[in-house]
Amino acid sequence: IWKHHAKHGKQFEVLEFQQTAPEDLLGIRKYLESGFIKGIGPTYAKRIVDKFGTQTLRIIDETPYRLSEIEGIGDIIGQETELSNRLYWKVVKDGSLRNNGLEFVSKPVCGHGIDYALCELERILVGHSQRTSSVRTSIHVHVDVSNWDTHTLFLSCALYALFENPFFAFNDPIRKINPYCFPITNLWPQVLNTNEGMKYCAYNIAPVSRQLTVEFRQAEYSEDFKKNRRWIQLVCKFMKFVDENRNLRSIIEDTIIYDNYEKLFRRVLGKTADVFNMDVTPMMKQNAAWALAVLEII
Repeated sequence: IWKHHAKHGKQFEVLEFQQTAPEDLLGIRKYLESGFIKGIGPTYAKRIVDKFGTQTLRIIDETPYRLSEIEGIGDIIGQETELSNRLYWKVVKDGSLRNNGLEFVSKPVCGHGIDYALCELERILVGHSQRTSSVRTSIHVHVDVSNWDTHTLFLSCALYALFENPFFAFNDPIRKINPYCFPITNLWPQVLNTNEGMKYCAYNIAPVSRQLTVEFRQAEYSEDFKKNRRWIQLVCKFMKFVDENRNLRSIIEDTIIYDNYEKLFRRVLGKTADVFNMDVTPMMKQNAAWALAVLEII
């Protein structure tokens, strides 16, 4: 609409607008040529559109690793190029690793984006035959908790304590004695108030203060991407349960009082609990006292 400004006179004011992506082949090609993806110019834009047609933008958004199907584009989306960083992963030097170790860090993803990111990572790793790993290498899963208050955060620690032993068992029990992934129950519950010494804790709440995430460190480095997906799914199930249940205190207390550990385990993890081919009750009971101690300081 047109409005009159006291100082600048007649001005056009936009009340709302809607941004739409191009749908025709020429428009999509021009869109790619514009610098939408760094490193893609007219030549590669034409190859991409010739390959994927009107589905090009959907593929870039949902399954970007498929760009590697384009002849000649593989060199552009190598592990240390800017385009790779524009998709899901960036590669940074990790001072905690020896022999010039590298760390792959994904951008925030959720839902199907997790699968796409793992597919891309698998493709990147397969392309590097000289890769090695050590006890220092592992998979860290950060989960956004920006909507949590301190009370919810501490309750999540109490609930996590009951799940910690099964989670270690799912990954590799030897991780439990790894100095870079020690059980949260090795700490005094009072430490939760200070985050002191939590940097290498299996359920690390220290990142909350600087990036509003908690970190799961149990998973060892693995190229079994089916297992990696399952682990992330378990983490998501656990965190979703915390998000959706504000009566966590009574849930935890009732579980311990009435010895309903198996029931809680399946309530939290749903069908994914079936991957645990073991009796989880004694494993969960081992940390019941620690969980109750956390409830006492909240």
